[in-house]
Amino acid sequence: MGTGYMGLEYHMRDALEEKGLDPKKANWAPPFALFAKKYCDEIDQLDHTKKYDFCFIGSIESCYKERKWVIDFAKKHFTSTSIFINTDNDPLWTSIGGHYLYL
Repeated sequence: MGTGYMGLEYHMRDALEEKGLDPKKANWAPPFALFAKKYCDEIDQLDHTKKYDFCFIGSIESCYKERKWVIDFAKKHFTSTSIFINTDNDPLWTSIGGHYLYL
């Protein structure tokens, strides 16, 4: 194992099993993500109607230097059909407009 993201490892395991390949012989750091055809087919069956124009879900503080641009971008471009979820759960965080959710 070793993709660094457990979700991708689960998907890769499903893809290998679907093809009858031995996970013990797999390259667990492939240059691209591997997904089972069954999973991709399920995604194709979803409603792909666009409901939101922008979406940010994540922590600002954990990588502040790299993510501080998101705040200015949201203030300028997010609308009532945008999603902004700041997972820092900071009680001092205030709404910056639009349709925002907080965890």
